[in-house]
Amino acid sequence: MIKSDTITAQNAKTEAHLRADYAALGDKLARAGIDIDAIKERAKTFGVAVPSWGPAPAAHGLRAFRATASRVAFSTNSTIAA
Repeated sequence: MIKSDTITAQNAKTEAHLRADYAALGDKLARAGIDIDAIKERAKTFGVAVPSWGPAPAAHGLRAFRATASRVAFSTNSTIAA
């Protein structure tokens, strides 16, 4: 497992560029009449259903995904918002 301080340090290296890119994307979408915050809110509700046959132990070669549950939810972090 990657240590959280390593992840934090790596994220800090690119945060300024990420914020600038997000702002530029927001500006471009705004010129087209699209609200980036509305898109972000809709993305927070996005989910993926993994079929019951998908999750399996790693040693089982016939299954498509390795997981411990048949439902996977993605969490969004809104700290990137400009």
